[in-house]
Amino acid sequence: MQGWSSTSLTLLALTGLLSAAFAADESVPLPELPRLEGSALASVEPSARTQILEALRTARAEPDDPEVNGRLGMILHAYQLYGGAAACYERARILDSRPFQWVYYLATIRAAEGEDLQSAADLYREAIQLEPGYLPARLKLGEVLLNMGEFLQARQVSDVLLDRRADSARVRYLAGRVREAQGDLRSAIENYRIACELSPRFGPAHYALGLAYRELGDMAQARQHLQAYLDHQASVPPTEDRLIDEIESLKSGAYHYVNEGKRLYDKGQIAEAFEYYKQAVELNPRLIHAHVNLISIYGMREDFIQAEKHYRAALELNPDLAEVNYNYGLVLTQQRRYAEAEEAFRRAIRSNPYFADAYNNLGSVLEAQGEFDKAEQSFRQAIENNPDHREAYFGLGRIAARSGRSDQAIGYYLRTLAPEDDKTPVFMYSLAYAYAGVQDFQKARQYAQRARDLASFHGQSKMVETLERFLQKIEQADAAH
Repeated sequence: MQGWSSTSLTLLALTGLLSAAFAADESVPLPELPRLEGSALASVEPSARTQILEALRTARAEPDDPEVNGRLGMILHAYQLYGGAAACYERARILDSRPFQWVYYLATIRAAEGEDLQSAADLYREAIQLEPGYLPARLKLGEVLLNMGEFLQARQVSDVLLDRRADSARVRYLAGRVREAQGDLRSAIENYRIACELSPRFGPAHYALGLAYRELGDMAQARQHLQAYLDHQASVPPTEDRLIDEIESLKSGAYHYVNEGKRLYDKGQIAEAFEYYKQAVELNPRLIHAHVNLISIYGMREDFIQAEKHYRAALELNPDLAEVNYNYGLVLTQQRRYAEAEEAFRRAIRSNPYFADAYNNLGSVLEAQGEFDKAEQSFRQAIENNPDHREAYFGLGRIAARSGRSDQAIGYYLRTLAPEDDKTPVFMYSLAYAYAGVQDFQKARQYAQRARDLASFHGQSKMVETLERFLQKIEQADAAH
């Protein structure tokens, strides 16, 4: 039998040394496992409570297993039970100091609590040493340093991130915040602008850019980006943070359903989102954003009784949330209850005076009630808050056309044509009709044909038929002319 080589013995010794180095440090006392019985879980819904208690039983059965301790911490973290989660992460990292995730998770809790940001910064640095390539740890270190007022250190972190990931909207947003804190507003604007280009629905970046433009006195740009913020307040780019994604994936019950519902709703998968939102409010009736979106979805399904029910539920939770009254106003408009819709949109505007979509829909219901001067004023207020609001320009075009101001109507309709999407055929048809009204049949034909082709592309068969008939009328009118 062949004996051990000197190399094998060396490796064996090294393995022993490493195991000893990373084993539990008996000189550091383990924090106690959290006590989670009774009132400690009173605010947690039943499915989540069951999940937590099962993980706690496992941890009590295997108290020296770092993975088991860390797993309990992750579940508590998912439900924002930070004190218990922190104790579990401390236990996990004492039992085994190699995995960087326990350090990282502990840092995120310290940052979320906000009471010991220096500890959070130190823990993020420790996590980076263990896993230098993990981008979210560097991003969060920069955010913590910024919140601490350590602008020079935050700038150093953001500069490293820009060297490595200048194509990240989150990196650009952090770089903008740091530069703004240092008083370099123009450089901040450049980074915010790139962040918005990389992620056009990045609400907080639009907000920061809007305020920065306002500081420079560029009110047109400020209004545009502040409106974009209002349209996408809660929208942010993907985190690329697989560790936090793992935390989110542990959520059961209503929390899981509302998050999944929002993801599907934002992707346009309305039927699938509907099922998740229904489950969410069944498990937790106090989830207002689920109610808000159910108002909208039930309206789309023309189930107005259920839409009303969720409006009332949302109203009890927060009567000042603009989206509650706005979505209800849309439902009332569908039912041609224009006076009530008008009041709903006005309530939304009182809650949020910069709500361009609410001004636009208020204009539409005023127009439907024959209040054309007031409607025109409301459409103009929509454009004041969002200079690119196509539907508001369309409304102004309708008002101008009705009053015989064809040239103005054409000018307004031209502002609706970009970008081309499934709404464009209607806008373009109105433009063609306006050109026919001033007997410019060549342009009327040009836009009507383009509108027909777009309607066909988007599967709008009724609009195609309407445009075919309109094109025939143009040919007859042109021949007679």
